[in-house]
Amino acid sequence: MPPVLGPPGNLGEAESREITSLAVSCYRYYSLHAGYGRREKPSRGSMSRPTAALPDFESPPIIEALLGVEFAPLPGFGIPHLGLFWRVVRSDYPKYSVHPPLASKSDLDARTPMIQIVGAPALRGWFVDEPETRLLQLQDTRFVHNWRKVSGMEAYPRYEDSIRPTFEKEWSRFIRFLHGEKIAGPEVVECEVTYINHLERGREWQEFADVGRMLTVWRNGESNTLLAKAKHVTLQATYPMAKDGTLAVTLQPGVRNRDAKEILQLQLSAKGKPSSSATEDLMEYFDHAHEWVVRGFADVTTPEMHRLWGRKR
Repeated sequence: MPPVLGPPGNLGEAESREITSLAVSCYRYYSLHAGYGRREKPSRGSMSRPTAALPDFESPPIIEALLGVEFAPLPGFGIPHLGLFWRVVRSDYPKYSVHPPLASKSDLDARTPMIQIVGAPALRGWFVDEPETRLLQLQDTRFVHNWRKVSGMEAYPRYEDSIRPTFEKEWSRFIRFLHGEKIAGPEVVECEVTYINHLERGREWQEFADVGRMLTVWRNGESNTLLAKAKHVTLQATYPMAKDGTLAVTLQPGVRNRDAKEILQLQLSAKGKPSSSATEDLMEYFDHAHEWVVRGFADVTTPEMHRLWGRKR
């Protein structure tokens, strides 16, 4: 069965109760659970993009896009700061929930088992807008902005028009919040651009043998061979990016929550370290990573799929 894939100053008494409630909710949660593109404006620096326009599609199969930053643990940042930050962004993101923290790059890169000394609980706060299409994720080592489809009818808002400027706005607001709380600015370890696409059974494909019609990196067996048709398909490939970083491409089957449709989830994630922790250098790296994701998507998918999605260039 395929897996199911889902999405400062003095405070008044009421605000204090709300923030205390968020902190208590965070601690209770921990106690229970602890065991594609358009033509871009040129950017400056060593990661400047070529002037050629990026591939563009009328109806790309994208269902989620995220820009994220990982940084060294923030000294002095704790659970109460999730509530304090929610106070700052609440007018734009009125819904919140708490989740386990995302693993750090150092944890994922570890080659040998290590004994972990558990200290104060670490949690991740989700701050969600009213339509639930935009999401901020915050923990002591991460800041992520997601755009996602909820009903399936939402149009992709485009990187340069919405996703990029929204991240820059919210990241700047986070930096100001840290300054107001007298917490040192983040020391950035890695930037990430991830695009998630759903290839639907009945639209892009009918059986797993059709993967070769969708992806250029997959070749089906000949019709008269023993392995002519696959019963189940997953794919994972990693490519080195120019300058710095990697582009990871994964394909996995699943069932979509909102409509129970069987899908193949195609995900492209570009990650790497920017030249500094300055906001302008983060945004420059995001532009570099975004280009790799968009061009990588066009490279890894076939002309047949491009026609289906209405490729314009």
